[in-house]
Amino acid sequence: MSKVIRWVLYAAIVVSFFAAMVFTIDLGFFQLSPFRILVCLLPVLIIVGLCVERKNPLRIFTSKRHNTYSLCFMIAWFVYAAVSLLWTPDLGSGVRTLYFLGSGVLCSVAFSLYFDKKEYFPILFRCMMVMVALHNLMGWYEVIFRNYHFLSPANAAHYSTSSRRIPISWTGNPNNFALLMLFGIFICFICYRCRRKKWEGIASIAIGISSLVLALMTQSRAVLLGLIMSAAFYIIVVFRPKPKHLAILAGAAAVIALLIPNIRESLFSLFRFDFKAGEMNSNSTRINLILNGFYFLGRTFGIGTGAGGVESWMAASPAFPTEGIFNMHNWWMQVLTEFGVLIFAAYLIFYVKLFRDLYHGMRSTDDPTVKSICLGLLCCMVGFILGGISPSSVMGMEWLWVFWAVAIAFQGCCRRPISNNLRSTNSGAYG
Repeated sequence: MSKVIRWVLYAAIVVSFFAAMVFTIDLGFFQLSPFRILVCLLPVLIIVGLCVERKNPLRIFTSKRHNTYSLCFMIAWFVYAAVSLLWTPDLGSGVRTLYFLGSGVLCSVAFSLYFDKKEYFPILFRCMMVMVALHNLMGWYEVIFRNYHFLSPANAAHYSTSSRRIPISWTGNPNNFALLMLFGIFICFICYRCRRKKWEGIASIAIGISSLVLALMTQSRAVLLGLIMSAAFYIIVVFRPKPKHLAILAGAAAVIALLIPNIRESLFSLFRFDFKAGEMNSNSTRINLILNGFYFLGRTFGIGTGAGGVESWMAASPAFPTEGIFNMHNWWMQVLTEFGVLIFAAYLIFYVKLFRDLYHGMRSTDDPTVKSICLGLLCCMVGFILGGISPSSVMGMEWLWVFWAVAIAFQGCCRRPISNNLRSTNSGAYG
């Protein structure tokens, strides 16, 4: 039965990368996609599997794993979100938020139960890389032919006639696509380091480079800054350069960027933040959204607006103008504003502890597979610090919930020995 559930979880990884707009059954109140069908089936399969195999599901909480806090926090977050439906102003949005949180909790528990050995994880990341490759193909198709099959006619017409060629795939908008490409780069890195055959390494490099180019083409500033942070973290961890070498490298990069006109103009256009008195633009709107978030937090005495409630508050009683924009456009502020100070503090502890455990796992083992997976996950986490403020909301990104579930599962076993026959072909070290 465990093998069947693992295959279902492999399938869940694959279909989570399809948006609900691709393959869906419209039930009126709910869009039923393949991933959501599997999410509905998982509890039944897990219960049957535990009964048949007579396993204790609480073992993942009582075996002193490093991911015990992560799992407990996810469950506590879900419970708090469910209780917050009592005061959220938008019950429909609250229920949708509860579903996404619930899918994240369910996947975290399921992956931790059934992927408790490090040998499984290269396969999980290969599943992800296949889907990243499909998004790359769709992105290049849109860039070359300017056909956007998964957008509304109005949005498709806008991007088709834009002076820039922007990839979107079926993620909904360029910022969402850019965040996916950011994670895709390091998913490809993990697959390259865990390659078994030469062609797998070549494919990983090709998809990774393609993801980087497509991410740059989106011109999503927050994601590109997150990518720079991830690259800097990678250089520091892998090469351990001295401070003077870092200064020389940064100076050389700055000189090259300023001397080459195309690069200089692109950088200026990407990272220019214009604030003009009495004039609203995307930057001032984002700042006002954040200020409104703090205002709503104060109005609710620190308990938050409730799951899915921030948009209703933003529409009904903003203290600062947002030009008709109601999404928070900042993952960290969304968690703080909707779920309050306590959940936000617990979320920060979860994030820091996950980062610390992965970093310690990378430093404390000689296993190249573990080192590579830990480093790839760490780079994703560093990039997400800023990349998470680019999309209007990451709450509805099912692929991202699955990614965090895999990271949490790996957190629970990254310090255990791995069998020699499944070691990575790469013998490099970062420790």
